[in-house]
Amino acid sequence: MKEIVLIRDTITISGVKFIDSEYLRVAVLPLRNRINLYNMISEELLSEVINTKKTAFKAKYRKLMLGNRHYSNKISLRSDDGKFQYSLVLRKSESFIEDFSVLLIWENANEYSDVNKNIILARYQGPHDGKEPEGVDIHHSYHTHKITSKDIEVKRYLKPSNRKETEAYNSFEQAIQCFITDFGIVGVENTVEPFVDNKQLPERIIIEDISNA
Repeated sequence: MKEIVLIRDTITISGVKFIDSEYLRVAVLPLRNRINLYNMISEELLSEVINTKKTAFKAKYRKLMLGNRHYSNKISLRSDDGKFQYSLVLRKSESFIEDFSVLLIWENANEYSDVNKNIILARYQGPHDGKEPEGVDIHHSYHTHKITSKDIEVKRYLKPSNRKETEAYNSFEQAIQCFITDFGIVGVENTVEPFVDNKQLPERIIIEDISNA
């Protein structure tokens, strides 16, 4: 399906420069998510994606499962207005219970921009090996990563650069609770079994790795 779209300035598309022309035919996107020809993720859009209320509606498993030496699960989320789709990814090391990650991933950025990749919006982690000595590198402590508009600008979609040490949690389970509160996520309890304390390990089965979901 095609439509006429007003072009306000001279623009080059696929090597062809359109000069003194007011109209150009382009493919139509769904009405609910029309975007401009520059296909940029604005700071306002990024803020909306991060801060809107999100509801869990499906989980890959009812409990954390073991694969590639990590217990993990993936919970599907959507914004209440139906515009945005996400996944909440949970990972915890089989051997080191403090080595864990809780991630929020935006899965349909391609409907609002020219970014054809999932975007990691935030990651809450426990202590793990860092590149610098302990006391210098925050990765040796409980810490958080959050995406910035600069990350989007330089196409750093998988490594949120706003890093901070935190005392808001000191376990995997506490990190999950902080995370779902901080990012307005509801309904997780309807998709998975209650999270247990660190000394209780979930059911052990071998599954596919979803760490790069």
